[in-house]
Amino acid sequence: MRVVSAVIFLCMCVLLFLVYQAVVQELGIHSANLRFAEAKENVKRKEDEIVSIKMKIQDLNGDLMPLNKQHEEISKKVEEVKQATEDAKKSLETCNKQKEDSTKKKSEVFEVIKKMKESQEAEQKKFQDEIQGLKQQILERDKKLCTFLDPQYEEGKKLCDATNA
Repeated sequence: MRVVSAVIFLCMCVLLFLVYQAVVQELGIHSANLRFAEAKENVKRKEDEIVSIKMKIQDLNGDLMPLNKQHEEISKKVEEVKQATEDAKKSLETCNKQKEDSTKKKSEVFEVIKKMKESQEAEQKKFQDEIQGLKQQILERDKKLCTFLDPQYEEGKKLCDATNA
């Protein structure tokens, strides 16, 4: 009987050991299921976050489209303004060059006019001197004539009276 009780005892010990192992495995499986469910929930949350972030990105891209168009338009306007500025600078340079040329021509014309006035004044003085000389010669001739004219003659009187006066 001792052997039977020892075998029963051993069977009970093995049975208890197997029950213990089954309980441990069940607890392990239960905790693994909990971790799996938690991980599954975390993955679902992360997927939802990713979807919401993608939606926000699409909304932002939608908002950026008009801004990109405005940026392109502004860039075109800036280029047009730059081109207009360059054209204006070229036009200004051309105008300044024409102004310089006109100023040079104007100063040359004024120099020519000044020289012409000076030569005209010199000629006018020369002619005045000649006229004065001729007048003097005419007066002297008239005086000489008056000495030879008869004072009784009417035209001779007028000539001599005008010469003496």
